[in-house]
Amino acid sequence: MRPQQQGPLDVETLEWCAERTKGVHRFLAFAVRGTAPATDNHCCKVAMCRWRTIDDGLVLDIEANRFLHHMVRFLVGTMLDVAAGHRSREEYAALLVSESNEAVAPPAPPQGLCLEQVTYPAALYLSS
Repeated sequence: MRPQQQGPLDVETLEWCAERTKGVHRFLAFAVRGTAPATDNHCCKVAMCRWRTIDDGLVLDIEANRFLHHMVRFLVGTMLDVAAGHRSREEYAALLVSESNEAVAPPAPPQGLCLEQVTYPAALYLSS
């Protein structure tokens, strides 16, 4: 299932969504149910989230201390729905505090999703 992205996208709305995504949230609405242990709080700290144009397309850059299963795909699909006018900014903000993923947009397709870098805390490395 693909997100509803027909029509022009409001880039200002994409930026608004990205700005609201930053910070610490329980991303229950943006994760596949049952993929994390029942004791997991689904909290992620998003340090950076921004849209940028590249050639004739858009790219979402996002940095966090962790990602949940399909989290980025759900975020992108939902942001695109908001930017296309299929749902409101208020609905997006409500998803950031939601206790379920029933109202989230379908995930964006995996084509084009690219992991560019993983950084681990220095304390995880052995001293030489």
